Amino acid sequence: MTPLFSRKNPDLFQQELSPETSALFDTAATTYATRQEAWESAIDLDGVGEYTFDHETGILTIVHDTGVEGTFNAEILATYQVDEATWEWSWNDPHVTATLSQIASAVKKVGKVHKVSFLTKGRFTLTEPEHAHQLVSLGIGLSDAIAVFQASYNDLIIFLAVKTEAP
Repeated sequence: MTPLFSRKNPDLFQQELSPETSALFDTAATTYATRQEAWESAIDLDGVGEYTFDHETGILTIVHDTGVEGTFNAEILATYQVDEATWEWSWNDPHVTATLSQIASAVKKVGKVHKVSFLTKGRFTLTEPEHAHQLVSLGIGLSDAIAVFQASYNDLIIFLAVKTEAP
């Protein structure tokens, strides 16, 4: 069995994974990296001037400094509260509808099947920033999402799972 995270952190991340689960997660991380790189190069994230996310419709609108606009269907994967160092999957957040947390709910199901506590616990302390990246890579790589867009509101980082370009 192989540990997913090797650095010291709360017990949640010291869980040993079966070789099958470890291989699944490695594939998910690779899938995420490929999808994310392709999406970022296609939309040029460096040129983003502003963005909006409609938490009722799931429409993410990105406006570049040049005025070019792109709209995407998205869901809330998870949030990270910076001042409290807490991660919360969207399926656990009472302010997120079931429609906008389908991807996170599917990730939870994978966690239940493979008995992975950090995918099935709704909210927990997350002190290492690279762990947020690893959780996002699992969320995107285990789903049909094409990328993640990191939004923010005050001390809250919102990880939006981008699904498709909106009409």
